[in-house]
Formats: sequence, C-alpha cells, structure tokens
Amino acid sequence: MKSNIAQPEESTGCFKFDSKPDMAEMIGVSERSISNYMKLGMPHVRIGRSVRFDRVLVREWLNRRCGKGGV
Repeated sequence: MKSNIAQPEESTGCFKFDSKPDMAEMIGVSERSISNYMKLGMPHVRIGRSVRFDRVLVREWLNRRCGKGGV
C-alpha cells in the first residue's frame, strides 16, 4: 500500500513543499482555483496560517480527478 506521507528529495534529503502561489504557477491556474481545489480535496498541509503542498501528492490527485496522464 502506498503511503500518503511525502518523501524527501533525493538530492537534499529534505522535504519539499510548495506555497499556494508556487502551486498555482506549476499547474497554470489562479490562486483562487487552488483554494477551490483544496475544498474539493486537493492534498495540502496547514502550518500555522500558511498552506503548503506536496507536488507528488497534488499531481497524483489531479491525475485521478482529471484522468490525465501527466501534469
């Protein structure tokens, strides 16, 4: 069974989480769309007031939701 826990990047050994503006730019939508996707179940983590996204989990979620081969 696949874990939903983010894996560290191999090059640094650190976890890489993106901000809402970074995620919006990565998938080519507005920050408002990211907020709407979060309400629909897009994987994210709240750290205090900030929201962070794991690229791998978001891509998997988008692929399941949209049925696309890649983002």
